[in-house]
Amino acid sequence: MTAGNSAFLFLVLLTVNDAAWAKKPKPRPEPAAAPADASTMSVQGTLGELDAGQVERLLQEQRGALRRCYDDAVANTHYLGGRVELKVQVAPSGQPKTVTVTESTLGSFEVERCLAGVLSKLKFPQPKGGDGEVSYPFEAAARTPVGSWQGARIASVVGKKRGAMKGCPGFAKATGLRATLYIGPGGKATSAGFSAETPLDDKLTRCVAKQLLAAQYDDPLGQMVKVSFDFKDLP
Repeated sequence: MTAGNSAFLFLVLLTVNDAAWAKKPKPRPEPAAAPADASTMSVQGTLGELDAGQVERLLQEQRGALRRCYDDAVANTHYLGGRVELKVQVAPSGQPKTVTVTESTLGSFEVERCLAGVLSKLKFPQPKGGDGEVSYPFEAAARTPVGSWQGARIASVVGKKRGAMKGCPGFAKATGLRATLYIGPGGKATSAGFSAETPLDDKLTRCVAKQLLAAQYDDPLGQMVKVSFDFKDLP
């Protein structure tokens, strides 16, 4: 495995039918310069067995396209940074059945959608015995520092938008919906991202983002702040 500018690091784990985890390969030393982003891939078999080596090579080939999802967005929003965990359910044919953003602290639904789109177009090796599962994290460091707020700081403001967000298609069915939001000077939100336990429809994320970005928040007094929260915790 080579380490380029993207500095991707793959760690492959295999499990089939609740079998014991395979031994983890020893991590390679990190380069002297801090990487801009890093990834760790986990390959699992829910019913079927995936060839970890083939999946690793496939995703290595796509790292440029995945990196561009972030680079294209950060040209105008240089404060974006965080970790995105994507889970791909692979059909016996090798075609992705679903791609889910299960975790994200990046705060950009555009980047999250782009990453999911790249993975959804891939042809994976055919799992043996049933569906397979690939967990793929993408991580990027923000180019400028941002502050941090607790979810309680914006809970009342977002709570007032709950009625409007309930009208967003699929909002009521979005299990484990969580958001990350950036708020800039003057209390204006500039970017939002989402994760959930199930795949999120593009219309849903756009609709919820529209409501979050239209709200007026506390003024972080000249800095950019980042806040993550669960929708279930809203008043």
